[in-house]
Amino acid sequence: SGTFYTSRMGLKRLYIPRSVKEIGVNAFWKGVDLGVVLYDVYYGGSAEEFLKIEFSEGNTTLINADIVFNASAYSFNTNGGSAISPIIGTEGIKTAPVTEKSGYCFGGWYESPDFSGDKVSFPYEKEGTVTLYAKWVEKTDLDYSGVTALADVLVLAKAVLSGSTDSIFDFSGDGRVSLIDVIVLLKEM
Repeated sequence: SGTFYTSRMGLKRLYIPRSVKEIGVNAFWKGVDLGVVLYDVYYGGSAEEFLKIEFSEGNTTLINADIVFNASAYSFNTNGGSAISPIIGTEGIKTAPVTEKSGYCFGGWYESPDFSGDKVSFPYEKEGTVTLYAKWVEKTDLDYSGVTALADVLVLAKAVLSGSTDSIFDFSGDGRVSLIDVIVLLKEM
């Protein structure tokens, strides 16, 4: 009740999960009177399911909004990486969201906060409200074993020999992948 009561902040995007069964008194009351407009309203279920929600009085702004049904909401826990805005819609996520964290290599997106299960592949689509978790490995852990060891030096040496231009192998920061990077990695060990 009263969640956005006489709110002047406006809502550019609202996602209502399929699990919502009731919207209380005046949750969206006077919004239109004050110039508050709901631009994009998404619901996690069908139109029929939406009509089964118990709307208390004072919610005409929401009831009269144009609603996109069968939508999903994806949020991203970057675990200290650069922030990513949530994605809401009916088409899933087409490409992997990009985040960065100084001193770390991105190890993939996972559905579980403990990174159990398989790494998420893209395009990705799942019903409902979903949070994806970013896994990070230290930049020197090139083989993702959890420790920096000789195997990481071998991964870097292979990258140098193959002519890789991937910036995760540029330990010297000179914009190139070369034997200098192998020496820098060895010093960090």
